[in-house]
Amino acid sequence: MGLQMISIRLPKALIDDLKYFAEREGLGYQPLIRRILVRWASHEYKLVAQERFASSMATAATGVPEAEAGVYEPEERMAACG
Repeated sequence: MGLQMISIRLPKALIDDLKYFAEREGLGYQPLIRRILVRWASHEYKLVAQERFASSMATAATGVPEAEAGVYEPEERMAACG
């Protein structure tokens, strides 16, 4: 699966909450954290795709790219999305 070990500091109360929910799901809390992060990243990629689609539609409708129409999009954000 290509997993990489990381270290992260979280509030004790949050860890307790995660353990509670993980137990309800029949998981350990670390696999639950992994599941949460995968869902979050997937959701964010979908938002970026929607933004790109809206931008391309605006460009098609006006003939002017949104960047030239005064909408700011940092290069780092776009590069991270492929």
